[in-house]
Amino acid sequence: MMGASTHWGGILMQVRITKLRLALAASVCVLGGVAIATLLSPLAGSALATAGQIVNVSDPTASYTARVDSSGALKTAGLDAPTLPRLPFNSSRDVKAGIGIRVLGPTSATVALTDLKIANDLRNTGARLVALNEYSAAAPNTSCSPVRHRYLGYYDVPARDSIHANFETPLVLKPIGFGDAWCLAVSVLVPVSDNNYAVSLSVGGYVPSGLFFPSQRSTRPPQSGAAPRKR
Repeated sequence: MMGASTHWGGILMQVRITKLRLALAASVCVLGGVAIATLLSPLAGSALATAGQIVNVSDPTASYTARVDSSGALKTAGLDAPTLPRLPFNSSRDVKAGIGIRVLGPTSATVALTDLKIANDLRNTGARLVALNEYSAAAPNTSCSPVRHRYLGYYDVPARDSIHANFETPLVLKPIGFGDAWCLAVSVLVPVSDNNYAVSLSVGGYVPSGLFFPSQRSTRPPQSGAAPRKR
């Protein structure tokens, strides 16, 4: 038990403070603090909810960070999402021996080739070498002039056989020069003294941009195969 004395109106007063009284006073202070904190906590929570929180979602293996754009969409910076194929097509024609025979075009569109099929006629006794080239010149380039030229590769097609190739990475064709129109041209080499029956050539893909109207269109999925070789 503790005591304290004070003067009140010239009279000496003595107040006795017991341990029980101290404990009660401390309890009142604690309860008062809890009540004040309870009253203030919704205000603090509302302020935090109004301001929001900044959260960064990142890839630890690469420098890709997700952010919310002005429209509210969550997007990843540093990584371009792949564009879905548009306007799938398939175009076919028969090609005999010759140089620079047009297969596609002329066009100024961007075209992505995904599959190619070359079938050697059963009546041919020898293999066929089929080379692929892109010819580009000032639009409209109706004659498919090779003012600018891009060699794409070649295939050896055995006698009485065919090749069906699927390009895991699409073969993208577009104007080589500004204001150009391009054509896909093939050259077919035939062994001496062999028959000259046409090979059947079919190309498929899609059009990422521009206008392109092949002779035929199809949604037939490509099959696995080999990429063209280059000398």
